[in-house]
Amino acid sequence: MVPAAATANVPQARASLVALREVSAATVLPGHGDVWTSGLDDAVTLALRAG
Repeated sequence: MVPAAATANVPQARASLVALREVSAATVLPGHGDVWTSGLDDAVTLALRAG
């Protein structure tokens, strides 16, 4: 998740992450970092925790 200092609307950023849970994807190809193969739902959960 983008740090609060880098986004104008933290609640919208969180809501956008939650909306991604409806996508059924086993693999995530982020713009930065390694390929994620543990599913999009797990990636969203970790991003929200790190928030």
